[in-house]
Amino acid sequence: MYRNAAQGALAKLVNVLPDEQRHEISWARRTLLATGMHRADFTPLVPLLEKLRRAARERRRVTMTYRSRGQSETLQRDFDPYALIHRWGWWYVIGYCHLRQAVRTFRVDRIVELMLLGQTFEMLPDFDIQEYLAAEPEAQPQVQVRLRFVPEAAPLALDNPAFWETVEEQPDGSVLVTFSAADLEWPTRVALGYGPHAVVLEPEELRRLVGERARATAAQYASDG
Repeated sequence: MYRNAAQGALAKLVNVLPDEQRHEISWARRTLLATGMHRADFTPLVPLLEKLRRAARERRRVTMTYRSRGQSETLQRDFDPYALIHRWGWWYVIGYCHLRQAVRTFRVDRIVELMLLGQTFEMLPDFDIQEYLAAEPEAQPQVQVRLRFVPEAAPLALDNPAFWETVEEQPDGSVLVTFSAADLEWPTRVALGYGPHAVVLEPEELRRLVGERARATAAQYASDG
């Protein structure tokens, strides 16, 4: 009920805006999306994000040098940026890759160089951002995580409710939280970031990975000593 009322009020507000602002809002809804959890600090990416947003807004082609996952070498490609999305802690840009002759998704932090070109582009007529995201396996959470915050660290969980899908306060003062992620890498960083204040309950493979990383870190500091 409240959601429908809010949407109706928003529609009325949009209707009284000047044409230029209405067009800007319409464009932003199509090309700027955020899904999943928003934990990463993207401040270092601001210059790239500003260029990509401008390119998507003005429909300008870009040329970019990109380093794929696990690769040391880079590839240069011309690219038509359709939309920016933020999901599972990372910024991505979706658009038409002229090197692969298809719509592709690229992680912004892996872009080494980016330059706007004078050439403009038209989006593929049948492209729909929502349908594209729904069809991408990476867009769906693959890992369901459950953490327990010890009683002394309960405020760490309770002060950040937007981080979690569920929050349960326990009789002993501890707090159980859950969240979803696309893979194990980000939950590992989250768990290690809280140190002994949070314990991974599920899944078991995440427990093992966090333990391995913690032991490796401890061994490194021990050898330094």
